Amino acid sequence: MKYPNILILTFLFSGCNKDCNIPGGYVFELQATLTPAKDTFNIGDTINIVSEFEELVYDRTTRKYYNLRDFKFYPYSDIIKIDGSDAVAKFSGAFDLSIDTIYDLTMSKYSDGGDALLGQYNYNNGRYVLKYKMIPKAKGLFLFKLTSLLYPANQSQDFEDRCRKSKNGLDAFVNLNNGSDNNVDFLLNSPDQLWQNYWQKREDHFHKFGGYCFYVK
Repeated sequence: MKYPNILILTFLFSGCNKDCNIPGGYVFELQATLTPAKDTFNIGDTINIVSEFEELVYDRTTRKYYNLRDFKFYPYSDIIKIDGSDAVAKFSGAFDLSIDTIYDLTMSKYSDGGDALLGQYNYNNGRYVLKYKMIPKAKGLFLFKLTSLLYPANQSQDFEDRCRKSKNGLDAFVNLNNGSDNNVDFLLNSPDQLWQNYWQKREDHFHKFGGYCFYVK
């Protein structure tokens, strides 16, 4: 009579064991748009950046949805003028930003003279929202990125059904404009070999990081 009880307990504990393996770790897909989705803007135009999605988030590794309640994704935006050899990422001097005070976003300055927009999503009623506007004020060819610093910023966050092996890290893929090419071939118009190399590995170096190329004329 003891064996059935032991089998039941073994089943229960094995079912609760989250010490499983997710090769490559979790890669949560975050939805975002850049509109209007044009290849050329004029100085003074308004470019809208919106990232909005439900707390039930798709993982590209396991191909499952996970309920990520009040999660920290560490959104990060930068922009680089790629029609020369200076690869410093900076909004200042080339773009004005319009950000509603309800959003937790701040501009961080770096020692190389660059800058980037960092913060967190607004989380309310099971929904994540991030919005701001960019207004170009200088001409050129630009690469914009809206990505996430979930890796390496915070690997310890927990969520329902997470496998807890240390190798099961947390990362994100920003799906900008629902899988559009986002003018990725404009990378080939840069004289800097760096961006041509990015084009060669565009899924990992451009599309994963919510990349979008455009001209300002």
